[in-house]
Amino acid sequence: MREPHREQSRIREFMKITLLTYGSRGDVQPYIALGLGLKAAGHQVRIATARLYESFVKGYGLDFAPLAGNPQATLSSPDWIDFAEHGRHRLFHVRQGAQILLGDVLEDHLQDSWQACQGTDAIISMPLVPSGFHIAEKLGVPFFPAWTCPFTPTPAFPHGHLTVQAPFPFTGMVNRLSHHLAAKEFQSVIGAPIHRWRTQTLKLPAIPTRNIHHLPTLYGYSPSLLPKPQDWGDWLHVTGYWFLDDSLNWQPSQALLDFLDSGSAPVYIGFGSLPESDPARTSQLIVDAVQQAGQRAIVETGWGSLGDIDLPPQIFKMQPQDAPHRWLFPRMAGLIHHGGMGTLSSGLRAGKPTTVIYAPITDYYLWGSRIAELNIGTAPLPKKGLAAEQLAQAIRTLVTDTALQSRAAAFGEKMRAENGVANAVRAFHHHLPSGLLADSTPQALQNRIYAGEPL
Repeated sequence: MREPHREQSRIREFMKITLLTYGSRGDVQPYIALGLGLKAAGHQVRIATARLYESFVKGYGLDFAPLAGNPQATLSSPDWIDFAEHGRHRLFHVRQGAQILLGDVLEDHLQDSWQACQGTDAIISMPLVPSGFHIAEKLGVPFFPAWTCPFTPTPAFPHGHLTVQAPFPFTGMVNRLSHHLAAKEFQSVIGAPIHRWRTQTLKLPAIPTRNIHHLPTLYGYSPSLLPKPQDWGDWLHVTGYWFLDDSLNWQPSQALLDFLDSGSAPVYIGFGSLPESDPARTSQLIVDAVQQAGQRAIVETGWGSLGDIDLPPQIFKMQPQDAPHRWLFPRMAGLIHHGGMGTLSSGLRAGKPTTVIYAPITDYYLWGSRIAELNIGTAPLPKKGLAAEQLAQAIRTLVTDTALQSRAAAFGEKMRAENGVANAVRAFHHHLPSGLLADSTPQALQNRIYAGEPL
């Protein structure tokens, strides 16, 4: 007679797991951290993402499979810059953003992800790679949606990509509706190609019109920042951030050390992968704000870069590779950035007060507003139309408000006590089917999914 618990334990030790992700470095880095956690638990892990990150993935000893496209080029393109700077959090922007990011690569993504998942025993995927569920169904393996932004409907808060600075509070009904509308807009871009591929290539039936329930989902953000809603089931896990802690064998440059030692703790200013249509203007705005505030700053250039202008001695410019955030942020007085998940989580863990300068796309405003609600930073500021006086006031507040600094430091202690990767790996193991070997045919898995049974 088969002993299911012993058998499941053996499978956990030797499973081959494929993680699908795509986008900026901040979209890939958490999945590498999660992959390392799964590898430490005894699994063989493959990351499928853009070839841009091949050395990044392999450098951590994980298997790599390529997905078509160059997200850095896409996120620096005129279409994306226009989208990022002129969006107004209207519903069609979910559709427009998905079209820019996936429109030219989706067909290739479907084929690439199918190849990447051959021989896998389980699939974990972000929603931006929409093939994972269908491949899992075809292969008869467990599927886990995973992301750093909540997308499960709830009345507790709106969908992160539709969060808006409105003159009135969102009601629970509007919040829940926003999740359904965002999903509908995303499906308007991917629906037809997915249906053709699913039915013609994978030879699967049409996607059911009713919702598919109880897929175990891993959310890699902090419950301290955004608690799990009471209406979410126990198959939805808010695990904490998936931190990828680079080795601190790295050494800072002498110029950076000299700047840090030459005065009071500076503020950090950086916009990550946020594109810039006018780098010179943004650079001048930062210089003016820092001088008006009478403070020091480290400015980190990102994918959008900054203009080559003369900098005063109280500003030090650096590239992202010049210092890991885990080393740099504890040495800062405060942080000003775009709200991207990687920068945001590192700053919160460092316990530093934060101002989010957001573009009207993705989930930047959601996180900036939560920081303000928790009184661990200032109110978020829109990047569009940002004035030097506004930025200067934010700098002054971050540097001089001791109560704000104390709350941010206490929040950082709470964050450092979380172990998002360990929680995610534990949730993954918890949801593995007890009959993984005995009942793992594609039809059996499909029946359980469509019946609304938890996996």
